[in-house]
Formats: sequence, C-alpha cells, structure tokens
Amino acid sequence: MIVSQSLLSIATFYIPFAAVDSASYSKAIAFYVAMGYFLILFGASVASFGTLAGVVHRVAQGLEVCEKHADYQNSMDDRTTANPSSVLLNQVKVETPDSTKVLFRNVTFRVDHGKLGLVIMGKSGCGKSSLLRVLGGLWQIRKGVLQKPIKVGREGILFLPQRSYTTEGTLRDQIIYPDTRLNTEGPVNDDAFLISILEELDLMYLYDRWGLDTPSFWDNQLSGGEAQRMGFARLFYHKPAFAIMDEATSALPIDLEAKLLQKCVDLNVTMISVAHRPSVAKYHSQIMQIGDVGGTDALATSNTTKKTTGAPWHTRPVYDSVKSPPL
Repeated sequence: MIVSQSLLSIATFYIPFAAVDSASYSKAIAFYVAMGYFLILFGASVASFGTLAGVVHRVAQGLEVCEKHADYQNSMDDRTTANPSSVLLNQVKVETPDSTKVLFRNVTFRVDHGKLGLVIMGKSGCGKSSLLRVLGGLWQIRKGVLQKPIKVGREGILFLPQRSYTTEGTLRDQIIYPDTRLNTEGPVNDDAFLISILEELDLMYLYDRWGLDTPSFWDNQLSGGEAQRMGFARLFYHKPAFAIMDEATSALPIDLEAKLLQKCVDLNVTMISVAHRPSVAKYHSQIMQIGDVGGTDALATSNTTKKTTGAPWHTRPVYDSVKSPPL
C-alpha cells in the first residue's frame, strides 16, 4: 500500500503526462487506505487460522473417541445396578480409560444410607479421585459390579467437585442446579427457604447484589471458596441420600467446613468423600487410606477389613466420628 501511494504521488507531481488532479488523488488515497485496512484484517484472520485448525482437530479427535466407545453406556449398564439405599463396589478393577494402567484390583466396600459414610485419603496422585470417577460413571467398569442410586438429586445421589460448575443464569438457577425451574421436585419458588440456605453459607451478599432472579455469568463472579459453598447450597436444597465429594471443602475455613459437614450429618446425607484434611474424617465411619499406586503395588489385591502387606490401600473405622443420623 505504501509503495502504491508513493508511485501515485510521484506520478502526480513529477510526471506531466501522468498528472492526476487533486480530486482524483484524494479518492485514490482513500481507496488505498481502505485497501490497507482490509489487508490488515485479512492478515489477522490468517494468523488465527492456526488456532481454529487446532480446535477443529481436537473436536474431530473427540468425535473419533466417542465413535470408538459408542457402546460405553451399554457396557456400563451391564455392571451398574440401581440401589437406592446403598453405594457398593464389589470386586471392581479400577484402571485408566485407555486400559494402560491398573490402579486397583478387587476394590470392595459398601456404604449404606442412614449411616456415616467413607472418606478416602492419601497423597496427591495416589488414585483417590479415580474411585470417584468410577462411582460417577465417568470411568468404565470392565470387572466387578457397582451398585448405587440412579437418581440424581433429591433422595438420590449428588456430586460435589472441588469447584462446583456454574451456569449462566440467576442465583436461583445456581442453587437448584442440575434441576431447572421447570424440572425440579424441590421448593424452587420458596424464596424464604433459598435465602435461608444463603444465610447459612454466608452468601447473603450475593443475594443483596443480584437477588434471586437477576442473570449473571457466575463463573466470573465466584471465587474458589464461594463456588464450594454454592455446591453445599445445592446439597442443602436437594437433600440427596448420598453426596460424593471430591475435596469439596478444601478452600473453606476449618470452622465453616465443620459446620457444613455437620449439617450434612443432620440432614441424613451419607457422604463418600475424598479429602486431605484430617478434620473431615470424623464425619465418616470409615477411612480408606491409599498408599503409592505408582509402582507394582498398584496391582496388589487388597481387602477392606485390615491392612495387607504390599497392598496399596486399606480401610479402618473412624473411632472419633460424630454420631450417626437416625434411620
């Protein structure tokens, strides 16, 4: 563009037979400016093609994996059965989805509703969250049997990750998730009840700022601790039979953690938790302690009543647990 403008200027002022009047010169300059702007936009678009191509490639890879495992749900149904009153793993082998690494063999435990649950503890990377992925149906079971409530939410099962997922919508939508206002068995229109939950979780400032029905992008509004408290708001709204928690209190103060876990016990919510803090243990009746599963010990067979030499995990009772809720 600069070269073209230079040639046009030289032709106008120094080459008589190529002289251009001032009006034509102004129009030509405007044309070259517009052309230059277009070329800049085109160059920026070309630069983004690489990123776009990478995204398209990853989507294509994801579709290929989905096609490869199209029978995943059927195979899960073969080994997962409905049990509204218990979560049970019987002789389950836990391995990575690509079957390249076996983490545990013959995992067997039972957690009954109405009693204190199970807390899974161990160093980072030892395989704690892998067990929760099996319970959640995210990892396929190729050996053994899983029994659990099939229903999600009220009188069923509810998952609380380390950072709870938030949707675009209102504060009311966040509390009742994964239900919607048109599809929920809970007291979705009981404003006083929803506000009481926010008060208990020290989240009333969210209500003061947005009310219950003002839409917002909540992922940008909530810190890690606030997102964890929102997870408990959902739990107190749904009152499920079981709560599966993956470090669900890691960003909360100890005193607030104790208050919320005790509330779960009082609501008769049986917890299966992954946690690092020893303070979590007393709200459960069993501890599953996992050792290093990075080596050959990961292939050892363990039992759930006592520690076995060479086994990567064992369970034991929690002797100072809080009183179990009434049946």
